[in-house]
Amino acid sequence: MKLSTLGITAATSACAIVVLAPVAQAANVTSTQPTWAKAATALGTGGSLWGPTFAAGLKLNGGIQVTRDDSLKPIGTSAVANYTVGKKTMTILENWAGTQSTVDPAPSTRRILVGTPTIKLGGPDTPIAIKTQVSADCYQAKLKNGLLPAPPANLRCKESDVSKYGGELRMTAKPSNTMGSPGNTDVVIQVSPGISYQQLLKIASDLQQFAGQ
Repeated sequence: MKLSTLGITAATSACAIVVLAPVAQAANVTSTQPTWAKAATALGTGGSLWGPTFAAGLKLNGGIQVTRDDSLKPIGTSAVANYTVGKKTMTILENWAGTQSTVDPAPSTRRILVGTPTIKLGGPDTPIAIKTQVSADCYQAKLKNGLLPAPPANLRCKESDVSKYGGELRMTAKPSNTMGSPGNTDVVIQVSPGISYQQLLKIASDLQQFAGQ
């Protein structure tokens, strides 16, 4: 997951399409865990995961898929979770910052930058300011000869386009206490239409950190 990419770098829709990276040999850990705490434990002590305490009414669907792959250098890690209610969906993809990701969202040519808001992450006593990248699938140009024309260089989505078309938020989450909860984490939160810009920011800012045991 490369958080530095703005605008057109995400899934082909708000429902993530997860692409497994090729590996030289089988992963050490590939499992589905019922909670973020158990997912963090399955990945070990080298990093930390962040689970939502606010999910805009969506419920975890199918558990959290975790992978740790020692054949990647440095070790490839990932956690993927899907949340749903009715037609609304959210997918959270995470990997420890500084390691290769074993999953990545597929690119989208319709996803355009909304802005780079800063959120406060962590508890009320030790909040950390985190810069995020929010984008939406607002580029709705028609195909020409089967291809989507390149968007104008200055095109930006509006905040309301997140709810209208779906979108995503990207950030690198940082723990307030690295002694007990080591490691930064790359986080991508993708949402379907119906989840608002403000809800997406609240989902991100209300994430709770879980360190592997």
